[in-house]
Amino acid sequence: MASVDEANIASAIEVVANGGTQRAAAALYQVHPSTLSRRLRGTTSARASKVDRIRLSPVQERFLVDWSLQEEAAGRAPSKAQLSRIASLVLAKGDDQRPVGYR
Repeated sequence: MASVDEANIASAIEVVANGGTQRAAAALYQVHPSTLSRRLRGTTSARASKVDRIRLSPVQERFLVDWSLQEEAAGRAPSKAQLSRIASLVLAKGDDQRPVGYR
């Protein structure tokens, strides 16, 4: 199955909490049975588990994407190092001095 809406997962969990079976709830809300089982055991979605590691806001990220596309259109496609430097500068405006990238 493709990506499932979090609302469907929450609804399936509610069905199980009210006495329904996992299999029936998964089928009713089109949630993969293993996804429902993991969530019932307390795991979070992949997106929710990464929230604390996301440093750029959606607006800041969009700025970097737009800047990169403009540079590429002008024949100056930025390197990974250049993107990291610009991201660091954007983050520094918000007092985030930690290095950008994997360490």
